[in-house]
Amino acid sequence: MFQGQQAWMVNPHSRHFGAGILATKHGPVLGAIKVEEEAPGCEDFEDKRSSENDSLTVWQQMRHLHQEKKYQCGFCPFSCSRSSGVKKHERTHTGEKPFSCHVCQRVFTLKGNLQVHERIHTGEKPFRCQTCEKAFSHRSGLQTHLRVHTGERPFKCQTCQRAFANSSDLKRHRRVHMGDKPYRCGLCGAAFIRRFQLRCHEGLHGGDPPFHCKQCGEKFVQQAYLNAHQKEHHP
Repeated sequence: MFQGQQAWMVNPHSRHFGAGILATKHGPVLGAIKVEEEAPGCEDFEDKRSSENDSLTVWQQMRHLHQEKKYQCGFCPFSCSRSSGVKKHERTHTGEKPFSCHVCQRVFTLKGNLQVHERIHTGEKPFRCQTCEKAFSHRSGLQTHLRVHTGERPFKCQTCQRAFANSSDLKRHRRVHMGDKPYRCGLCGAAFIRRFQLRCHEGLHGGDPPFHCKQCGEKFVQQAYLNAHQKEHHP
């Protein structure tokens, strides 16, 4: 088969990644990889370690491919090798949210999501920008913030090609093209694209104005009015 040569092949079913199959012209022979008795030089040692690492990688890949996914979702074709994985997945069908915040009682499907949410109450912000030191409670918040420094705008409007740094800004922008105004005044029926625009409008009806002067506490329905007030009274 190999014309007098011998070759080692990884045995994916062995518990030891060093085990292999010696292929000769007489056929494969199961065995362990031979280890030289003499102390190898530095180059030989590095070659041997690299070869063993490669064998481990191949074995792990083969094990993953052949691992039986024996747990099946009761609602869809999804399957998993662990029952816990299927249990978590099935909550997307049942709507079950077993993890509750002890502060505000908000509930979550996954424990990890609850842990992230709890940072709102604790004030913990473990994700910090290395450029400006601004900190965030969510990794996604930091990733979005970094685009301020890089100038990256990966979210593009398919209608006008305008680009945005985050998906929520693109979603709001699309309402301009669609004419969608989901925020409606309960007093006069005026509709707005953004919630903030509605808050400013509601101030005209005597609602709580969103802009507050930090020096005297006076409130205004628009930022421009607050700016003018501060220039005049708190220069």
